[in-house]
Amino acid sequence: MYEDDILSILAAAQKPLSIAEVREALMRRLKTYVSYEATKRSLLSLSTRGLIHSKSIGRGKRATWIFWSLKSGEQREAQAKAFKPFEVSAAERDSMTPEELTALYDSLVEEYGRLIMEALGRSSRYIVLCDGKIVYASNHEPSDEEIRNMERNLGKVCYVLTEDPIEESRWSPITDGDYYPTIDVFIGGINWGEEEVFHRGLKIT
Repeated sequence: MYEDDILSILAAAQKPLSIAEVREALMRRLKTYVSYEATKRSLLSLSTRGLIHSKSIGRGKRATWIFWSLKSGEQREAQAKAFKPFEVSAAERDSMTPEELTALYDSLVEEYGRLIMEALGRSSRYIVLCDGKIVYASNHEPSDEEIRNMERNLGKVCYVLTEDPIEESRWSPITDGDYYPTIDVFIGGINWGEEEVFHRGLKIT
């Protein structure tokens, strides 16, 4: 969303910037509010595609990411090689940080969102997307070995996508006309079987 502006900001800065610093520069440039997460997502997307440099400094909760612009020669080379989700190798994908993987999947969903939603809408809980095509659709989650076999056979990196079902619960009234989702809890003896708990147990809502 903000990638072109971020590239300009980093090029003008000529030094590494943190996510917070890039966000502040974005808001000054655009004269509007920009969330931290949106800034981070755009930065990681650029980094994943090799269009900017990035580095994590520190460890654990104290870790912070910094980003800086490529040199002109690097920029031209990166733009020529900028990959799409199916142009990365399995090794490149497997070496990515969780943040970079998130950006990669965001790019995948952005480009193939309609295909993904249509496939998941056909009662399949899991799908595998490879080279822009659905190569697997099932309610059974594919194992890592199955994915590796697909990648070897197809010669492309594959992505597993799923849409977890949302379980609806009853809404019960509370004070001031408000409502709250509730579930029933059954309490029984330690040695009771499941059927006995439901028939003899104490029901609490």
